[in-house]
Amino acid sequence: MARSEYHALQLMVRKRMSTGILFNINYALSHSLDHASAPERANVFAPGGSGGENAGYSGSTINTWDLDQEYANSDFDMRHQFNASWVVELPFGRGKAFGSDIPGWADQILGGWEISGIFRANSGLPIAVVNPRSWPTNWDLEGNATCNAPGANVFGLEHGPCPATQNVKDTVDGRGPNLFADPDAAFALYRHTEPGLRGPRNNLRADNYVNLDFGIGKSFNMPWEGHRFAFRWDIFNLTNSVYFDGFTMNLSYGTKGSFGDYVDVLGGPRRMQLSLRYEF
Repeated sequence: MARSEYHALQLMVRKRMSTGILFNINYALSHSLDHASAPERANVFAPGGSGGENAGYSGSTINTWDLDQEYANSDFDMRHQFNASWVVELPFGRGKAFGSDIPGWADQILGGWEISGIFRANSGLPIAVVNPRSWPTNWDLEGNATCNAPGANVFGLEHGPCPATQNVKDTVDGRGPNLFADPDAAFALYRHTEPGLRGPRNNLRADNYVNLDFGIGKSFNMPWEGHRFAFRWDIFNLTNSVYFDGFTMNLSYGTKGSFGDYVDVLGGPRRMQLSLRYEF
């Protein structure tokens, strides 16, 4: 009975290792829509949610009389995705563009260096406001709250325009990380959903995610042929950037005091690791 659709423009540039350089770059501009992003028989809700209290329902049909009310952005719809990885051998030392004839002791210092990295950036995942302690259509599942302002409709249903999501690190009243710059103003735009409806699904966007991992390596050729000693310094989340997890936030229309508050982060803080390796 349900359907799902995925549309995308996918671009990729790849360079195999040559002249000491290797890289992969890819980008996807995509849109995924469906009636549900998980089978209803699995009885699951959005990741991180308890009964759909945080990020909306996943895989559960709220209104079986009008299935198209469920049709919206997929739970995993990620509009923009960009990834890049690279390895660059620095052009210093024996056999390289600079210092190809330097003595062995100098090559042990200047030669054998490489840098590498992985960069990822993507737009936020869809979420929705939950309709708390109110069952307009389904006796077991609350569904989502409805945008209160009159005007636009979404997927043919009269929902009205929803507040813009700014994904701020601090609100106008100093509450901290939140989906909205002014949570009280955003809260005022919602109301309980009327009987016969289920409320808009996946119509808001959580925080985006950007991460850069960086590595520096140095190899030392040993006196024995084919033997090498390698050192690496890897740095994860080089910029120590913080982005927030939309599936653990409070998006219940019943809790104004914490409406839109983020409570967990995506990824982790900057971490480093050092490694030594003997190759033979």
